[in-house]
Amino acid sequence: MSLTEADKTLQNYLIPLIKTAHEVVVGAFAGNEIALQFETEQHVTMQGFEYTTKGTFYTGASYQTLFKPLWIKTVFGIQKSVSATTEYTSTASFIESNYHPYAKAWFEQYVFQLIHIILDHRGNPDISLLEDHKRKFINDINMRTRTGSAKVYVFGILSQSKTLEIEAGVILRQTVREDIEARHKHSGKYSYFADPSAILEITMQLHRGETLILQEKVNRLVTLLRLYNTGSVHFDCFEMTFDSAVDGSQQSGMQANMPNSWKVYALAENEHKRFLHFIHHLPLPEQIYAYQKKPNYLTTAFDRYTESLLEKAHIERRIANAVMAVEALLSSDTVELSFKMQTRTAKLLSFLGFQALEVRRKVSEAYSIRSTFAHGGYLDDAKVERLEKKFGKIDDFAATIINYVRILLIISIVLGLDKKILLPLVDDALIDEGRTGELVEKMKLVMPFIHL
Repeated sequence: MSLTEADKTLQNYLIPLIKTAHEVVVGAFAGNEIALQFETEQHVTMQGFEYTTKGTFYTGASYQTLFKPLWIKTVFGIQKSVSATTEYTSTASFIESNYHPYAKAWFEQYVFQLIHIILDHRGNPDISLLEDHKRKFINDINMRTRTGSAKVYVFGILSQSKTLEIEAGVILRQTVREDIEARHKHSGKYSYFADPSAILEITMQLHRGETLILQEKVNRLVTLLRLYNTGSVHFDCFEMTFDSAVDGSQQSGMQANMPNSWKVYALAENEHKRFLHFIHHLPLPEQIYAYQKKPNYLTTAFDRYTESLLEKAHIERRIANAVMAVEALLSSDTVELSFKMQTRTAKLLSFLGFQALEVRRKVSEAYSIRSTFAHGGYLDDAKVERLEKKFGKIDDFAATIINYVRILLIISIVLGLDKKILLPLVDDALIDEGRTGELVEKMKLVMPFIHL
C-alpha cells in the first residue's frame, strides 16, 4: 500500500494516540475501573469426526460453557476519556482537514475498535495487532479496495476432493471439524441445524459499500452448483469478513425454515474438468440469481425447479413443481396441451442422448401425477406400486423428471433464444429435415454442458 504525504503525517499522529489509548486502558485495569460484564459462549469439541462418501460423520460431542468478557460499557467509558486528550483531538482535526467528510466518523470507529483490541488482550496486545489495525484504517480512510471474504455453508453437494479451486479467490472444499464446531459455537448446545456437506469460500477485492457484489457472487455460484447436477444445493447462511478497521464481520441470518437436502450429488475428482467448464462458461443470466428479480418465463421455470428440489413437500408436489417448470419453458398456448409439452421435451432431450419415447412416457406420467395433485389428490399405495413397477422407486422417478427440467433450463440458457423462436423450431423439426438439421447444429452448443 503506497502512502500519500497526508497518510505519512497521519501515521505520526496515530502513534502517540495508540500509546495514549493503551495507557488509559492499563490505568483503568489498575484502578479497578473496568465495568466487566460477561456473555456465555458454547464451545464444542467434535469426537471421531470424518468426512465420508455420505458427508460429515462424528461419534459424539463434548460441550463447555465459557464466559466471554463483554466490553461495550467499558469501551464507551474509555473512549470518552481518550477523546478528551490532545492526542485524540489533534488527530481528529488533521483527519477532518485532509480527508473526506466521512473520515471523522470512521476515525471514531477506529478508536472504538482500538480500545476493544487492547481490552481483549488485558492491556498487553501484540504490537503487530495494533500496526495491522492502523494499516487497515489508513486503507479505509483513503477509500481503497479491501479484501472481502465469504464462507458459505453449502448443502446438497459432496466433494471427493479436499479442496477444489473453482477460480482465483474461489474454492469448494470438504467440511472439516472446525466448521461444525464454529456453527455450534454460534448457535448453542440445544439449537438444531444440519451440518453442511461442503464449504464454499470466496475472496475478492471490494470498495466500501459493495457488499451486495459479494452476496450476489455467492448466489451465482450456488445457483451454478444447483444446475450442474440434480441436487438440493443451497446454503443456510454465510459469513462475510472484511480487511477493515471500521467494518467488521457480518453473517446472513440462519433461515428459520431450513430447506430440505432431499437429493445430494457427489462431485468426483475425475469430473473436475467438465465441472469447471460448466462453471466458467455457462452464460447464466443475472436475473436468475439476482436479489431483485424481474420475472420472466426463465426465472419462473428456475424457481419451480428450485422448489421441486428444496421444499419439504410430498413427492407429488415435487413432481407438480417440475411439470410447472416444463410448462414455463415449453408452453406457448393459453390452453395447456400436455401432449405438446411431452413431445417437445422428448425431442430436445433426444439430441443429447436420451431415449425420446422413454422421456415422453415419463413426462406423461408426471403430468398425470400433477393433475391428481392439482385436484387435491395424492398417490395411494396402489398407484405408487404401479408407478414403481414401471419406472423404479418413486423418489428416483421424481429426480428423473426434475433432471429433465434441469437440462431444459440449460438448453434455454445456452441457446439464449426466446421461446417464441425456439418452440416453432422444435415443432418444425418434428416433420422437416431441414429444420431438424438447424436444431441439431444449435444443440451442439449445449452438449459440453450436459452429462448423462
